[in-house]
This record gives sequence, structure tokens and C-alpha cells, in this order.
Amino acid sequence: MQELGAGMYLFYADVFFMLQEIGNVFGLECTGKWFMYPPRRGRAFVVSVGASVLETVLVMYLPFVWFTVVVHVGLIPLAVWLRFRKDVSGVPVKEWVSTYIATLLFYGGTQFVDAIMEHEGILPSLMVAVLLYGLVCVINWRRNESISRCRVCVCYQDVEIEGIGFYDSGNLLYDPIFKNPISLGNTTFLRPILQIYDKPMYPVCFETVSGKGTIETIKVDKLKVFFKGKWHEYPQARIGVQTQWTFNDRQYQILLHSEHK
Repeated sequence: MQELGAGMYLFYADVFFMLQEIGNVFGLECTGKWFMYPPRRGRAFVVSVGASVLETVLVMYLPFVWFTVVVHVGLIPLAVWLRFRKDVSGVPVKEWVSTYIATLLFYGGTQFVDAIMEHEGILPSLMVAVLLYGLVCVINWRRNESISRCRVCVCYQDVEIEGIGFYDSGNLLYDPIFKNPISLGNTTFLRPILQIYDKPMYPVCFETVSGKGTIETIKVDKLKVFFKGKWHEYPQARIGVQTQWTFNDRQYQILLHSEHK
């Protein structure tokens, strides 16, 4: 927007649209990343473009106060609902709050960078969006790591071995007969128990993207998982014995089933 004098301004609709689009994409993407919703890139693009077009039209015909009210009370909640309606049952209140906070951070950061660079336009907005989105990704990664990582204790007879477990969302292995969940353990980690295990191992068939196979499993007296500040016990838990540990991070000795939580 360029001042022409006498209270008149030259309005660049294309620049305003791009600035709104960057802010809308940033807010919706940050919310989706934080709550770990499916990306749904096509839906997010259509919703953000539609919201940006409406904002551009409204700002040309409404007083600024009314424009602000309509956008924040009506347009942003509608965009959030359209974007996340397949991921949320009911009214997406926390998603709206998250998007609103992300939007405030974006525009606040843009104003700050504008003042430092003495440059108004798309470039400061892009810089702020990239930096803040990267920060959200790092914080979210650290948060998910702390949620997924936990202490475990495997008990059999008089032997108790402790290690570090990782909740693996891709571990969907069940006992085909009794439908009990099966966590996967490293052979080296389980060796003290395997040396005294006096029962026949129970083979379980599995299928992955790389092919089919079988894995030997053992039934321990108890599997204990320290999660959210307390120990959770799973008696008669079944654990698959992996002779070749394929998990990339070697600090983990057990890939926990999602039901062992």
C-alpha cells in the first residue's frame, strides 16, 4: 500500500493477496504439524487460497475495523474447520486457537523484520514464515521424541533387564490366535532371559512392504513401561526376538507396540 497524499493510498491487491496467502498457509501448516494431522496438501491449498481471496476482496470494501472483525471471528474459524473437519470430531476449538496464535506470531514477526530491514513486501514475510515454521518443526520433533522414548523393564523368573523403548506406530504385530500385541526386542538385550527361557518359542507370521516372514516370540512374566511419570505393567506380555536389529537408532532395545502404553 503506497500513500499518494491527501489521505489516499494506492492498494496493490496482488501483493496483499500473497501476504495473506503466506500467513494463511503458515497458520494452517503449523497447526497440522503440531497436532500431527495428515498433510492433506490439496485441501489446505484450496482453503488457504479461498481465504486469501476473500480477505483481499473484503479489505477493499469494508472499513478496517469491520474487516478485522470478520476475518478473525468468521473467516479464520471457517478456514480452520474446512481444513481439519476430516481430522476432528466436533468444533475444532484447539485448532482455531493454534492457528490464531501462529497467525499472530507470523504478523508480529513480519512487522519486526520490516522495521529492521526497512523493506515492506513479500520477502520479509517469506523469511519469517520459513524461520518460524522451522522452529515449530524442531520443537515438535523434540516433543514427539520425548513422548515416544521411555524406560522399559522385562521380567522373567528372577531376571529383570532394563532398557530404553520406543513406541513404534508402525508395529501392528499381533498374536494371530489370541490377538495379543507383540513388542519387538533386540536379541542382545534379551540374552539374559533367553539363556534361561525354558519354553518353546512361538513363531508368528508377519508381512511388511519388503515381504513376508516369521519371527520367534517369547512370553515373559511381565513387561513394565515407564510412561507419563509412572510404571505401567503388562503381565504375560509377548515379545518378538529380532536377531537382526533393523531399527536405525541403536539406543533403543525394544520397539513397543502401541497397546503397550
